[in-house]
Amino acid sequence: MALGKRVKEARERSGMTQEELARKVGMTQAAIHALEKRDSQGSRKIAELAKALRVNMGWLANGVEEVMEPVVDYSAKGDELKWGGPMEVWDSNSPLDDDEVELPLFKEVELSAGSGRTEVI
Repeated sequence: MALGKRVKEARERSGMTQEELARKVGMTQAAIHALEKRDSQGSRKIAELAKALRVNMGWLANGVEEVMEPVVDYSAKGDELKWGGPMEVWDSNSPLDDDEVELPLFKEVELSAGSGRTEVI
């Protein structure tokens, strides 16, 4: 299935119009329409589209994943994150278990991946 068909399938499943999706990812409605109609192999907005459509980015990008649902759901529910299981309250005075290590908090991080790089502050 081509990228445009996956975008359209996910958009319709979420109940969004092309205009709503376009607004969420910073595109025009015409660009979303063109993306859905052409047999495109990719888009520079794959990450934004996957997030807005709440689908697995691997599935959206190239259809390799079997399901369109996101693998990780970061939405919090009470004191439990769906992707991480139960969480315990912890502070700097909490004792560490044998299988735990303390890591420093970095307020600024610079990452490099291939020929690109990004800075997160």
